[in-house]
Amino acid sequence: MKTIFNSFLKTVNPVNRSVKKILNSKIHAVFKNFDFFGADEIVDESFLKCAFEKCDFSKVTFKNCDFRNTIFSKKTDFLGSTFLNCTFVGADFSKAEVDAMEATFENCNFSGVKFKKGVNFSHSFISQSDFTGATMVGSTWQKAKISNTDFLNADLKSANFDRSVLTVCFFENACLKEASMGDESDLHKCFFSGAKVAGVNFIGSKFTRCNFINASDISESYTTTAEFTQCVFIHEDLDALQLKLVKSGTENLLFARI
Repeated sequence: MKTIFNSFLKTVNPVNRSVKKILNSKIHAVFKNFDFFGADEIVDESFLKCAFEKCDFSKVTFKNCDFRNTIFSKKTDFLGSTFLNCTFVGADFSKAEVDAMEATFENCNFSGVKFKKGVNFSHSFISQSDFTGATMVGSTWQKAKISNTDFLNADLKSANFDRSVLTVCFFENACLKEASMGDESDLHKCFFSGAKVAGVNFIGSKFTRCNFINASDISESYTTTAEFTQCVFIHEDLDALQLKLVKSGTENLLFARI
């Protein structure tokens, strides 16, 4: 039988000991309209197979927490929250309206997670995290700072990375169709091998030492005023690609045909 926690702030004084008391009894719990405000830091907690409906995690630090196979639904606020060494493998966000603006995710695992269209990671700080195989159609990452993070095989159709800074990120075999990495985005040592990039907006951005080997339909992307420095392009449709990039700012590029 599942325990249901409702309207936390209306029933309990929001201090650490009150939060801890509730967490100790949360096995497979259902949290409805639950607010973690006042918890400050939650460490080494397991929320395995819990359900969160319309919950607020804003401005709370979660460290070494286990959210595997959890279900999130309705409005879910991660605004300004910090997640350190947390796992969300198997979690379902497909019915949640997630706002993670200004949140921090360090060494977190979202492998295979399905997000509802439009999840917001704008102004977030993400490092050493894993979104391999995640579904994040229409996600927003504007002005985010992302480093050492995997997006391998992720579905990022129509995602918006405008004005973001990405360093050592892996988009290999990801779907980035109609996505945007323009408007002065800065990408350094990012890998797009085998990624689907038809219709991607690269306009006005800087790419340094990035790898586009076999990036699908890259000649159909938008590269006006984009700057590519020491980048690698190995592609079947090389003539069309070279003609396109010559019109952009380029320096020390490596071109090769398959």
